[in-house]
Amino acid sequence: MIAGRLEFDRYTWWVGKGMDRAYRRATRTPSITHPAVEIDELKAVVFSDHHRGTGDSADDFRRCEQAYAAALGWYLEQGYELWLLGDVEELWENRADEVMARYAQILELEQRFGMRLTRFYGNHDLAWRSPAMVRHYMPGMRVHEAMRVPVVDDGEPVGELFLAHGHQGTIDIKSEVGKGSTFIIRIPRQLAKPQSVLPAQPLKALEHLRVLVVDDEAMVRNIISEYLKIDGHAVEVADGGRDGVEKFHKGQFDLVVVDRAMPDMNGDQVATAIRSVDPNVPVVMLTGFGAMMRDANERPAAVDLIVGKPVTIDGLRAAVAEAIGLHATSPGQSSPARLVEAGV
Repeated sequence: MIAGRLEFDRYTWWVGKGMDRAYRRATRTPSITHPAVEIDELKAVVFSDHHRGTGDSADDFRRCEQAYAAALGWYLEQGYELWLLGDVEELWENRADEVMARYAQILELEQRFGMRLTRFYGNHDLAWRSPAMVRHYMPGMRVHEAMRVPVVDDGEPVGELFLAHGHQGTIDIKSEVGKGSTFIIRIPRQLAKPQSVLPAQPLKALEHLRVLVVDDEAMVRNIISEYLKIDGHAVEVADGGRDGVEKFHKGQFDLVVVDRAMPDMNGDQVATAIRSVDPNVPVVMLTGFGAMMRDANERPAAVDLIVGKPVTIDGLRAAVAEAIGLHATSPGQSSPARLVEAGV
C-alpha cells in the first residue's frame, strides 16, 4: 500500500505540473480567429483520438471515415467551429507521410472550415509540436498544445474554456434539463514533491555537440534533429543502420542517437559497430519499448542510455546530458568543456 501510494503521489504531482504548464503556455484569446464568445452563440464541435492509421486492419478510424465525413459536411453548413483535440493521427505506429496520404480527402474536408478549424496535438501525434513537420504536411496550419477561450454572457465575463489533450486530471459531468451542464475538473492543487522525481541538481545543458542521428523513419529523424538544433548542436542524419555506420567512419561525432528497430541493420548492431571504432563515444538508443526495457534492466552492451518513444525535447535534453556525463573524464567532471549549468 505504501508503494502504491507513493506511485499515486508521484503521478498526481506530475499531472498537476503538466496541466499548470499547459495552462500557462496556452494560446490566449480573444484574437481574430477566436474572439471572446457569447455563451448562447458558441457553436463548436470537438473531436479527438481518431488515431488515424494507414487503412489496414489495425486502423480503427477507417470504419468511421464515411460517417465522420458526413458529419463534417453538416457541421460545416451549420457554421460550427471544428476543434480537433489531439491524437488525430496515430504516429507512434505509423509513418506520417503514409497516414496523411491515406486520409488526404478527410484533411481536405477539415480544411474547408478555414479559420474555424483549430488543431491540437496529443501524445500519439506529438510530432505536430515541430513547426517544420506542420509546415511540411499541413502548410499554413498551426497546431496548438492548449487554448484558453474567454466566455461572456451579454458581454459580461463568466469564465473561459480551457482546451487541451491528455490524460491529466479527471472530469465529472452533471447535467440537468433546462439548466445545462456542470463540468467538474479535478487537478491536484498542491502536493508535496516526491524527492525521487526531482533532480537533486539542475539539469545540464550541452553546447555545440556534433550529433549523428540514425533512424529509418524520416519523421523521427526530423523531430530529433529539430530538438537538437534548438540547443545549438550540429546534426548529421542517417536513414538506416548501414548509412549510420558509414557516416560515423567518415565524420567526427560527440554523440550518437540511434533507433533500435531498423530493417537493414538494427540499433544494437549499429551501436556495437560504432563502439568498435570509438569506445568512448556516448550512444543513446530510442525505442518504443523503452519503459519495458528499463523495467527488465535490458540494455545492449554498447548503449549508454535507453530512451522511450515518443520523446519530448526536455526528455531528449536530459538524456543527452546524462549520456555525456557517463563519459566524463572523472567523477563529477564533464567531458572537456561540454557541460554548462542551465536552469530548467
